[in-house]
Amino acid sequence: MSTYEDIFNQRGNMYHYAMQKYPNAREEEFLNLLQYSDIKKEDVIADIPSGGCYLKKYISCDFLYHIDSSIEFLNMCCDILNTAHCQIDNTPFKKDFFDKVYSLAGTHHLDDKRLFFKEVKRVLKNKGKFIYADVQVGSKEDKFLNIFVDKYNKMGHKGLFIDANTISLMNKIGLTVQESKYKKIFWNFKSEKNMVDFIKNLFGLDLAQENEIFNAVKTYLGYKKEKNIIRLNWGLLYIYAKKDMSS
Repeated sequence: MSTYEDIFNQRGNMYHYAMQKYPNAREEEFLNLLQYSDIKKEDVIADIPSGGCYLKKYISCDFLYHIDSSIEFLNMCCDILNTAHCQIDNTPFKKDFFDKVYSLAGTHHLDDKRLFFKEVKRVLKNKGKFIYADVQVGSKEDKFLNIFVDKYNKMGHKGLFIDANTISLMNKIGLTVQESKYKKIFWNFKSEKNMVDFIKNLFGLDLAQENEIFNAVKTYLGYKKEKNIIRLNWGLLYIYAKKDMSS
């Protein structure tokens, strides 16, 4: 299976194009991540993996670090300070460095999440907060990605998604889970055409025609029209944990 680094060094430009062209499409997804903790201006925060540094739009603090293994992604953030190119389970930061670590929908290409969780625990301060979200095993998002995207992306898509076993693993490592909840959210667009264009680029669907993408959205995910907005059904498992010093 291709690694996160391999995947986004090859198609990070398409993903970034989608996020730049439709900057508000996934706003609900990001805002849900931030509901789990109050952010103070003096907080030292990590976004791992950061992709194209998209979380910066929603966080106002002086010390936000963008950490990613894909140099192509980080090159798209060349105007942003505090970036680190490294493996996300082996970062250059000292122990007990961060007050909070955020991770949104970027770990399902990791073969071994245990190493990532251990690194998160290492760099978090005592009672530091880890806010984590990704696709849930068996969900409609799982099926859309690992069936449809897998077929129509030339690199394939074999996401290793999260579930109760992930929560158990986090607890054993010492990232004590305070809350876990699958949340239904919407990706929002001005038109169906915009929705299809976003999905085509975000997921690198280089083998799919627009009508095939549109039909897959209806089959796997569904959407609705509200006034002048197209609202695509999406959902993630959101997990809020704290570093447990006793583990």
